[in-house]
Amino acid sequence: LGVTGDVNVNSGNFVVTASSGKATMKGAVEMSMNTATISHTGTSGGLTISSTNNHVAVESVQFAGANIGVSGDTDLIGLASGVMTVNGQVASTTLDTSGAATVGSTLDVTSDLSVGATGKFVVTAADGNTAT
Repeated sequence: LGVTGDVNVNSGNFVVTASSGKATMKGAVEMSMNTATISHTGTSGGLTISSTNNHVAVESVQFAGANIGVSGDTDLIGLASGVMTVNGQVASTTLDTSGAATVGSTLDVTSDLSVGATGKFVVTAADGNTAT
C-alpha cells in the first residue's frame, strides 16, 4: 500500500500526516500480545509520555508534573532540582542513610534508641532511662 498523502480514517478518528509521520487518534491503543514493547530508537531527544488534562498512569502509579502518587493521594512524592519531598510516611524494615540526616520536627522512636554501632548511648523505650 503506497500512500503519499495524509491518511484520515472515519472523519478524524485516526489520522497520519504524511509530511511529519505524526499519527493522531481519538481512541485507545490496546496491545493484546503476551509481551509488548513501546520503543524509541531515535539518536537524539527522548520519549515523552504526557497528559494535557490530568495525569499519566502506569499500573496503579500516577505521574503528574513533578509529582508521583496513587489514586486518592496523587502527590506522595514531589520532585525538584536536588530535592525529593515525601508528603506522607516512609515505612521501612531497615532505614539506612549514607549521609547526614536532619529531622525538622519530632522523631518518634517506639523501641530502644541506640547511637553508634557499639551502643555507646542507649535510651530504653520502656522507661526512658539512658545507658552508656
